[in-house]
Amino acid sequence: MKLGVDILLKPAIIVMMKRERVSEMTKKEFMETLWTSTGEMIVMPSGVVKRILSVRCKFGTDLEIMFKNEEISAEKLFDDLDGNLILAE
Repeated sequence: MKLGVDILLKPAIIVMMKRERVSEMTKKEFMETLWTSTGEMIVMPSGVVKRILSVRCKFGTDLEIMFKNEEISAEKLFDDLDGNLILAE
């Protein structure tokens, strides 16, 4: 597993970004990582950093990820991120 570190600069905020994996993850690896990521911060497809409040099972193999004022399907997130999950510290 290849690790890297990026710094995301926001006005008056510096967020250290820890790359879980630089190359694409399989859907199974992506879902397993999200399943145990409650409380972690994730970089969304738009580049915004959000904290995962909870993760729950949906129908079939999909998960629902809850953020403040928003929820998203893990399958949609996987497609939007092209399998590149980035967790921030």
